[in-house]
Amino acid sequence: MHEVDKLYPVISTIPSGTGWEVQVVADEVQGYDAESYPPNLEHAYVYYMENKLNRWRND
Repeated sequence: MHEVDKLYPVISTIPSGTGWEVQVVADEVQGYDAESYPPNLEHAYVYYMENKLNRWRND
């Protein structure tokens, strides 16, 4: 999971029986088994901060 949060802004992490369900904000996710999820207000806020204000940092 630590590789994912270096590449994408992470919204939430939920443990599952087979690992973790991780929600990220991205136009597309490469290298992971991913599917689209209906965005909510929190997703919009993170997307705006990352893409319009360049404020997301996870160094």
